[in-house]
Amino acid sequence: MADAFRNAIVKPGAWLLCSRGAWISGEVDIMLRIGLAGLGFMGRIHLKNFLAHPQARVVALADEDADRRAGRFGDLQGNLDEDVAALRIQPERSFADFRDLCEADGIDAVAICLPTDLHEEAAARALRAGKHVFCEKPMALAPDQGRGMLEAAADSGKTLMIGHCLRFWPEYLAVEKVLRSGEYGRPLAASFVRCGAAPRWGHRQWFHRAQRSGGAVLDLHIHDADLCVWWWGRPESISAGGAYVDGNPNIVHSRWRYADGLSAQFESAWEAAGAAPFYYGFKITLERATLLLDSRNANGLQLATDKGVERIEVEKVSAYTAQDNYFLDCLAAGKPVDRCPPEQSLATLECVCEEARQMAGARGGGR
Repeated sequence: MADAFRNAIVKPGAWLLCSRGAWISGEVDIMLRIGLAGLGFMGRIHLKNFLAHPQARVVALADEDADRRAGRFGDLQGNLDEDVAALRIQPERSFADFRDLCEADGIDAVAICLPTDLHEEAAARALRAGKHVFCEKPMALAPDQGRGMLEAAADSGKTLMIGHCLRFWPEYLAVEKVLRSGEYGRPLAASFVRCGAAPRWGHRQWFHRAQRSGGAVLDLHIHDADLCVWWWGRPESISAGGAYVDGNPNIVHSRWRYADGLSAQFESAWEAAGAAPFYYGFKITLERATLLLDSRNANGLQLATDKGVERIEVEKVSAYTAQDNYFLDCLAAGKPVDRCPPEQSLATLECVCEEARQMAGARGGGR
């Protein structure tokens, strides 16, 4: 019992049973000690959120770069409207090797924001060392690696959550509500698009090495693939094609078919042109309505019916903040991460890896 409350904060107004059987007054809040591995753009977004959470304390950082792990981050930016430029931290402990952080004492949970090829090793080390794990998407490069992560979580009894952020995006939550309501009938067809310039902010350009990132199939397209797994489950069949750019599967055209007749199609691309704009959207056709979103216009999420087209208003919140708060809140309350279960993350990974397999088989001579 003493270990369970080692990081507890006791507030007036409640009672707590201590390890020797005595009761003390107070309301218990758990203070989670967080270690973060990987301090690139996404790592800094999560770091900012952990620093702001009232039940979290960032106690350790790990990164190959000495400046980053000392809390000196520079002005690196990505393709998201997330401000991390003013982020400041002086970590209690820092590590050049993520493995040391994953196995260090005095850490309750580890956030893994490393290149994808390191996800399985980092997650397994942290879980087996008795730590909860939040891991950036994609789960891993291959399904067997994802299954290894699930096994490590099951063996340790600790929480594993993969950061599929669209499950926390206000527009997609609003779509889920419409779909679950059944008000407009069942879905008949869906199409998704997600395109932009190939990322140039990865440390040592790791995004551009397919053996590290999996290319746009695993890193970009997986966002929309996960939406379909979330809303409709695994498809009955998958058909994928596309193109390779500099050895990477960076242009994806895919179609999923479901047993009930639903067809979902996807276009995703990391464009070779550095000035190519980032955009995303979808059209979901139901029996009595159509849901529409296009990031290139200001109309937001729309619902078209026989009565006309209406805008569905959503709360303007950061999906990354909501996602990180959800993870930490689940840990503090001892609840499972049902909103983003790792078993579904594995299913998504299996689907996109099947697409990658088909693309590789049909590759031909591309450059």
